[in-house]
Amino acid sequence: MTALVGLAIADFKERSRRYSFLVTLIAMVWAAQVFLPPTGSDYLTLSIAGHRGLYNSAWVGAQLTFLANAFLGLIGFYLVKNSIERDRESGVGALLAATPLSRVRYVVAKGVSNLLVLASMIGVVAVSGAVLQLVRGEVRTLEPLALLAPLVLVTLPFMALVAATAVLFEALPVLRGGLGNVVWFFAWATIGVPGGPVSRLGQSRLGDPFGLSTLLPSMVDACRERFPEAHATLSNFSVGIQISDKARTIGVHSFDWNGPGWTLEVILARLSWFVIAFGVMALAAIPFDRFAEPRLARDGMRSWGRRLWFGRLDASAGAVPAFAPLDDAIAGGGVTAVARDSRTPAERLVAVPVRSGFDLAGLARAELTIAIKGVSRWWLLAALGIVIAGCFVPLPHGARIVSALAWIWPLLIWSPFGTREQRFGTSGVLFSVPQPVVRPLLATWLAGAVLALAISAPIGARLALAGDGAPFAAWLVGVTFVPAFALACGVLTGSTRLFEASYLMLWYAGPLNGVPALDFGGASVPAGAFGTAFGFAIATAGMLTVAMAARRRRLVG
Repeated sequence: MTALVGLAIADFKERSRRYSFLVTLIAMVWAAQVFLPPTGSDYLTLSIAGHRGLYNSAWVGAQLTFLANAFLGLIGFYLVKNSIERDRESGVGALLAATPLSRVRYVVAKGVSNLLVLASMIGVVAVSGAVLQLVRGEVRTLEPLALLAPLVLVTLPFMALVAATAVLFEALPVLRGGLGNVVWFFAWATIGVPGGPVSRLGQSRLGDPFGLSTLLPSMVDACRERFPEAHATLSNFSVGIQISDKARTIGVHSFDWNGPGWTLEVILARLSWFVIAFGVMALAAIPFDRFAEPRLARDGMRSWGRRLWFGRLDASAGAVPAFAPLDDAIAGGGVTAVARDSRTPAERLVAVPVRSGFDLAGLARAELTIAIKGVSRWWLLAALGIVIAGCFVPLPHGARIVSALAWIWPLLIWSPFGTREQRFGTSGVLFSVPQPVVRPLLATWLAGAVLALAISAPIGARLALAGDGAPFAAWLVGVTFVPAFALACGVLTGSTRLFEASYLMLWYAGPLNGVPALDFGGASVPAGAFGTAFGFAIATAGMLTVAMAARRRRLVG
């Protein structure tokens, strides 16, 4: 137990010194003040039938609980889903594997460290809530227990589940990379978003990890008692930015709510999620490989089998493995005729023809080849199906669905853009070429645009033939925006997680749900609304500028 606690605390201290940790803390403070709009604002963030509670300690704590669960449930997962990966890449994992530390203790310690990171952010939210209650001034009596109870009993158990799931995904080889990030986004949309499928059940406290069923029923009762004509129910609540004229007169449309009533049954139901979370952490020890090296013999046979299958080895001619010396191959009869080159290595290098100029098309083609290398046949068949469907689905609703599929399917191909040099240690080679900032980035960006164009071209062509230029312009700019976005995120962080998380949220709001201002695919953009294309064009230029500035800074540093 001492080793487990020590490892968790040490890991938390190391992570809390990172720049990303500080940025997230600042973001939480900013989000807290946005999520608690002052009286007279033209928007609401948490409302029931168009009404909200007075800003007393109980309501402030509950409202920030919804914020923390929704925001940290998604962003927090991507923030902490790198603890095992960091040990693997830094070589610390190999040292830990040589110690008596068991798998269960290691993965549980990582899960506890994840929870400590998320809990520290909840602490910042709690302090911000106390300050904001006094600043808003609707109820100036501060009640610490009423403020902290929702955050401790509702948010912390949910964060424990998020922390445990992050460790489990890292332990599973299939979900360790970008696929796991995509899977969690849709899992979060199911269990973590207020009003999602699980949250709407609202009946079983144990079946609601988000904690909606703990807080919402008593809120609805208080609203119904104060405003019986509003017909408040469990289904007409809203969480998020809601522009409303009624918000300006919220002093008339507010009600008093003093908490859900923390009975022993409610408390035990919430604490049970801690038990479930630690069970998930322990379960992660089963697939965890303890930083084991690949079995060379097995991998070697598989590699030889792949080469034999694709005809790269001629078994009938007694082919010799590539690592066998050439003289031994000749002596063994494996090679019937070899033309020896008596030139020195320097002479051979001089003899290589040198081409001058910059072949952008060739470099972009090479980048595209690297990007799609290893893609399975099933992925290609699905992409072909999306292209064919884009040719025949009716406009506009069918096209929006196919457009959303087209813009999400290559996500894991775009996400490594700008990160490969750091991941594979090829920075020294790549940055030694002429103009190492502009040329490689331009080629990668062009390769990503070609990929976006290939899979979404039928939708773009049909938008153009529909007769209005605004949807087509948005689609055309979107083709350039997505790879630029991936490049900027990759060069800035050296990781795929920032792009995967932020792009999924943008895709969810724009191409999938049809918010016109965010639909870079163009299928939901109304006629004449060229603002979407203009906005994303500016964003594309900004992303490319950020990527080049970050690459230049890396070179100088």
